[in-house]
Amino acid sequence: MKRFLDRNMDLKNSHPLVREMIQLQRHEMIAWGDVAKRAGISPSCIRHWRTENGPRLTNFEAVLNVLGYELVIQPKAEAAE
Repeated sequence: MKRFLDRNMDLKNSHPLVREMIQLQRHEMIAWGDVAKRAGISPSCIRHWRTENGPRLTNFEAVLNVLGYELVIQPKAEAAE
């Protein structure tokens, strides 16, 4: 049986982008081992993003690519006056 992301894992210390990526994985119901393999990184790498270290930009982009997304830089929204 393939392992899917643990829905009970506490993600409050994870970077907001990592939390969003995990939500995408959960929505797609893709085993994180499969995502990691297709992205060319180890499954433990993603696990560490969730619990310890932030991702390298190139690895994060590779995972987003597997999920069908891309990282985009955009201007900040103007503060309401």
